[in-house]
Amino acid sequence: MQRLLTALVLSTALAFFASTALASPPQADETKPAKAEKVKKDKKVKKDKAAATGEAAAAGKTKAVKAKKEKKEKKAKKGKGKVVAAEPATPDPKKIAKDAFDSGKKKYDAGDFQGALDDFTVANNTMPNPFVYVKIADCYEKLGNVVEAAAWLKKYADEKPDAANIKEINDRIAKLGATPGKVAASSDPVGAKIILDEQDTGKVTPSEVEVAPGQHTLKYDLDGYVSDSKTFEMMPGGSQELTVTLAKAETPEMISEEYPEEEGKAAKGEQPGATKEEELPPPPPKVNKGVWAAAGIAGAGIISATVFGILALNQEADFEDAKDQGPNAEEAQADYLGRLDDIKSKGKAYAIVCDVSWGVAAAATVTGIIVYYVTNKPKKEKKQEPKVSNVTLSPVVTPSGGGAGVSFNF
Repeated sequence: MQRLLTALVLSTALAFFASTALASPPQADETKPAKAEKVKKDKKVKKDKAAATGEAAAAGKTKAVKAKKEKKEKKAKKGKGKVVAAEPATPDPKKIAKDAFDSGKKKYDAGDFQGALDDFTVANNTMPNPFVYVKIADCYEKLGNVVEAAAWLKKYADEKPDAANIKEINDRIAKLGATPGKVAASSDPVGAKIILDEQDTGKVTPSEVEVAPGQHTLKYDLDGYVSDSKTFEMMPGGSQELTVTLAKAETPEMISEEYPEEEGKAAKGEQPGATKEEELPPPPPKVNKGVWAAAGIAGAGIISATVFGILALNQEADFEDAKDQGPNAEEAQADYLGRLDDIKSKGKAYAIVCDVSWGVAAAATVTGIIVYYVTNKPKKEKKQEPKVSNVTLSPVVTPSGGGAGVSFNF
């Protein structure tokens, strides 16, 4: 381009100098033909000058086009042989999910359950699949997180209620929901009994106790200390730590009262300043074995009297019914009378046993009251009451009734 401009400038200068040299000042005696010749020459010079300028411009333009073409060819040669990077391909979600799933299966079989869980999660996030839910649940179960395992199985059951293995899935959900948890119980000081829901576990702190899912109360009991308890909620397969600090129980002070009269103490042979401890209430009276025996006999008599009384009443009703109905069509008069006598005899026997039972019950009751009174009668200082050493009950039966007799041996 620079060469073209230089040529253009030089051609313009030459044309200018040529026109100057050819032009001469007009002479005084110049004729008209000479003037015409001169005008013709001037036109020719201008024409030549314009032609020279056009050729120079055309040459410059040609040169510029040639230079541009050479530059383009040079650039093309420079880039020849180079590897042009291809546009990155769009990743295939199906392939990513399959690769992650295959990797998860290998890790699961190798015992790397956390790594398998990570891969199955990637596969499911890329392309959700209910079949992968079960694999994720398997990993969580192996890792001990039964809550998440049950949640993923529940998700599978919700999305695939008609699956062929739906019963197996539901059974697993129920089993995981009932998985017991563990609570680590500890106390300060140690050695406290661990009582779960009012039931003694047989363990003392520190110990680990298995607990079913749900709400529970754990109580700590240690002699000399105030019992403490904690209520907690156990999740399926969960674990908790419960620690308490037991406070010492206050020892009650002995209640005593001082005798204000020192002289009275001296008169009674007591040391001055001595104190008198508060008297404890007397122990409850002891019940003699004879009382218990009498009570048992009375109870048996009452039961026996009730049973046989009912039987006697039933026999009486049967007798009245048979008497009203008369003999059967195929029954002889003698047989009919015999049947009535049999019913009447049974009724009388039952009535006698009933009466005897009532008598025994009454006698046993009276005996028990007497024995209790005799054995628990307040003792006198100088006189000792005799103790009952033997009690004898004797039933009495007569043709028209019954009863019982009582005898005491001192």
